[in-house]
Amino acid sequence: MITGEGKFDGQTLEGKVVKGVIDRCIIQKKPVVVLCAISEQAEDFTSTYPSVKLIELLNAEEQKTIDPTVTKNKLIEAVSSLFKD
Repeated sequence: MITGEGKFDGQTLEGKVVKGVIDRCIIQKKPVVVLCAISEQAEDFTSTYPSVKLIELLNAEEQKTIDPTVTKNKLIEAVSSLFKD
């Protein structure tokens, strides 16, 4: 399962759809990948949900401007990399 959020932060794990998707995938023992442009909770999240892959698309410099074209290209690149093998 691939799900996503523009900004992955404290609110993400407090009842948003992404949290529901993660919980259902864990219960059903299905892999889940969370794509986000920006993450403020990466370390806390990965320690709480080690089986879930979190991919932050934009680096610190890119986050300052959030160019839609850069974000779109990063998203395409990230999703493509998931299906290479």
